[in-house]
Amino acid sequence: MIKRAFSAPITWVVSFQLVSITIGYITRFGMYPWYGQLIKSSLTPPGYYFGIIWPILYISLAILGWKLNREREKTILKWYWTGMFLNWLWSPVFFTWHLSWVALLILILLVSINAYILIKLRIGYTNYAYMMLPYFLWLCFALYLNMMIVLLN
Repeated sequence: MIKRAFSAPITWVVSFQLVSITIGYITRFGMYPWYGQLIKSSLTPPGYYFGIIWPILYISLAILGWKLNREREKTILKWYWTGMFLNWLWSPVFFTWHLSWVALLILILLVSINAYILIKLRIGYTNYAYMMLPYFLWLCFALYLNMMIVLLN
C-alpha cells in the first residue's frame, strides 16, 4: 500500500513540501541575527522571494523525481537523490552552523551533479531536462550569492 501511495505524484509533492517546511523550521533559529549582519551581493533578493521560489522548485523537483522513478532511470535517480540530499543539507550547513565556505562547496557539487543530470536527461528525456532547468539556474544563482558572502565576509 505504501509503495502504491508513493507512486502518486501528489505524494511526492507533499513529501517534498514537508521536508522543505521542516528544514525551514529547524534552520530559522540560526538565521537571525547572523544572516542579517552579513555583507551580501547587491543582487540578493528580498527574503520573501525564497518563500515563493523554493516551493515552486520543489514541486517541479518532486514531479521530476516521480517521473524518473516511474521510468526506472536508476543511474539518473542515484544522482538525483544525491543532489536532493545535498540540497537539503545546504540550509543547516549555512544557516544553522554558519559554515558558508562548506555551503559553497556543497553548491559547487550541486551545480556539477545537476549539470550532469541535465546532460543525461537531454539524451532521452528532453522534457524532463526542461522541467529541471529552472532549478539548475537557481542553483547557479545561489552559488553566486553564496560565493559573494564568502568573499565579502
